[in-house]
Amino acid sequence: MKKILTVCIILIITIGLSLASYTRAANNKAVPPFKSGEVVVAGAPGAHLDGLEIIKYLPNANITVVKVAKGREFGTFRRFIHRGHKASLNYIIHATYVPNDQYYSYQWNFSLVQSEEAWDLSSGDGVTVAVLDTGIASSANDGINCIVSPRDVVNNDDFPNDGDGHGTHVSGIIAQSTGNGIGVAGLSFNACIMPVKVLDDTGVGSTADIAEGIHYAVDKGAKVINMSLGTNAKYGYRHELFMDAALNYAHQNNVTVVCASGNDGYSQNVSYPAIYPTTIAVGATDINNNVTKYSNTGEGLDIVAPGGDLNKDLNGDGYADGIVQETFINFTWGYYFLQGTSMASPHVAAVVAMLYELDPNLTPDIIYQILTTTSLDLYATGYDNTSGYGLVQAYDALRETDVDGDGVFGEDDNCPNIYNPNQIDSDGDSLGNACDGCLTDTLKTSPGICGCGISDIDSDSDGTADCIDQCDNDPDKIVVGICGCGVADIDTDGDGTADCNDQCPNDLSNDADSDGVCDDIDNCPNTFNPNQKDSDKNGIGDICDSCNFYLIPTKLGGAIVICL
Repeated sequence: MKKILTVCIILIITIGLSLASYTRAANNKAVPPFKSGEVVVAGAPGAHLDGLEIIKYLPNANITVVKVAKGREFGTFRRFIHRGHKASLNYIIHATYVPNDQYYSYQWNFSLVQSEEAWDLSSGDGVTVAVLDTGIASSANDGINCIVSPRDVVNNDDFPNDGDGHGTHVSGIIAQSTGNGIGVAGLSFNACIMPVKVLDDTGVGSTADIAEGIHYAVDKGAKVINMSLGTNAKYGYRHELFMDAALNYAHQNNVTVVCASGNDGYSQNVSYPAIYPTTIAVGATDINNNVTKYSNTGEGLDIVAPGGDLNKDLNGDGYADGIVQETFINFTWGYYFLQGTSMASPHVAAVVAMLYELDPNLTPDIIYQILTTTSLDLYATGYDNTSGYGLVQAYDALRETDVDGDGVFGEDDNCPNIYNPNQIDSDGDSLGNACDGCLTDTLKTSPGICGCGISDIDSDSDGTADCIDQCDNDPDKIVVGICGCGVADIDTDGDGTADCNDQCPNDLSNDADSDGVCDDIDNCPNTFNPNQKDSDKNGIGDICDSCNFYLIPTKLGGAIVICL
């Protein structure tokens, strides 16, 4: 390893595609973000623009920006192309975030996982990552901004001092202070680190202490656990009673566990706990995206990330191609290059933290799916035993939280399943207009349910509050709030009675007594008489009939009329 002593670095702010939004083309491939409602066409304004509104003409480039309906950008520019005109979406460009940390240029590893693109979307803010390792050293020059709930399981106290340097280096990959003009950067630099010392200062620990550390991390609110530790893969160790139980506990509590695959250079399987089904097993790659010789592969491997190779200097920067972070080794603070799957694992843990910032409701299984379906294939297409599903890609993973492709990610989207880029919320109920069933009731307590302000209870979940719902027990009805006929709940005259139960379905005004029976067939048109009972069958309802009679037959074949 080498320690950086003095380095002069000139930072150049690069210009790149904005990653604040994205959508998908018809072929389902993600395209760069573009300005909503705009298309660019070659040439000056003219008849070929089909009368579209001109936003601006740019004479030096000889292009015209036209206004189109939002959501019609693809169709419009393709129509121009089919007619022989040059046209394009109006793609968004801006300066990508580049940290000003002194030695950031030596962190070749971050660019390989799309760090700068991803930082425009997330930095792990508000997410706690538990690092179960040798602890964390204090009094660093660069350091980590947020440390929460520290614990030393080995020595049974709350001071997890790192006498080895391994845990501090791992923590720095995840959340080193970034943008402070000194030192190096962290991948999810706004995340909080929960240092849990489960390994002693020689890097050795026990399954009992690690199990305790997992439970501690879950109970203290960690969303991610990184474990750059494990057994020798050659033992084929797959289960341990108490660690298995702890890993299951983490999974059941929606905590994602990321583990190093191990450095034994073994090709049959990864080490434990990485091989356990509920964890994400991470192998290591070098600066050229080749899986390193020391990285365990085979059964159980899920994904790979940069781990470095201290035997090479392929980028010619004068330092071995390891992973550089600040740490404390041999009683000396410095920026050290280390290698190993121990360095690869925290890259993935950091990306998981970034995902949780965008959507804290993600589960470990969903996160696993996102990571493995957005990774970069390194060898065979899809899964292979050497690189798993490929190299983790932070930005590609993050944009998967934008389900509807409107450029708004995770829980920030007030209509997560409906294209709604403007996020307008007229009544301030955190439900966008595009999916809000009630835009006018600002007092409602159930978002999207209209009617009664603070009493907006919707028993049948049809989007109509009980207080104005004519049928609050019929969740299958098509027309909300109208009771009666399930799939045939049509109310032609809008009187709140479904046609199937409405004796006057076409005329609400022709019902003087409001009993749901049309006046021209109502046997008591001026008296509320919904059941229309007529005992003597004389066409006059009992409720308004002065003589409800019945007939008593006589022996001669006649009848006697009796009034009631």
